[in-house]
Amino acid sequence: MGIAYFRGRYIDERDCCILVQSPAVIYGKGLFETMKANKGKTEYLKDHILRMTKSASLLNMPGISFRDKKIENIITELLGRNGLLRRLAKVKMFLLAQDEGVSALLVTAEKYAYPAPKYYTHGARLRTAPHPRNSHWAKFKMTSYAPYACLTKIARDKGYYDSLLLDESGMFLECACLLYTSPSPR
Repeated sequence: MGIAYFRGRYIDERDCCILVQSPAVIYGKGLFETMKANKGKTEYLKDHILRMTKSASLLNMPGISFRDKKIENIITELLGRNGLLRRLAKVKMFLLAQDEGVSALLVTAEKYAYPAPKYYTHGARLRTAPHPRNSHWAKFKMTSYAPYACLTKIARDKGYYDSLLLDESGMFLECACLLYTSPSPR
């Protein structure tokens, strides 16, 4: 465990707590972004912030000011506190609904875990998810992970490593689990 940024403070990740009766827990009402930081520089940070800002507005999740420089400073400080300023790191930013009109910002950073060497030599079998993300929900990266877990299970049951998620025009969005977890394929 490392240091996280939660509700305006840098604290031990084990001390990050939200109420079990919060909308984030009960309904999965929250947003997230997973980003790559290399030597202290977060890739596509403005794009991630813009998507989270738009999503928060559409889901009526006010309470956080997403100014690019402020978030960049939070991430840089967090990387430093976790000894990751000179390394490749995975940064996760969450916006969690607490009460009506109140959201909590959580940012974590960890050492980037490379895929197993066999994927570099043999590749990973992927399949297209059976249902493209063809609704306005495709624009959100929500913390309710159940649909993605189901798509990953279907892919694994059929001998694939993961499912590819497509947007309404058939363009690749991301994989169902590769960005979030590192499960072992069968």
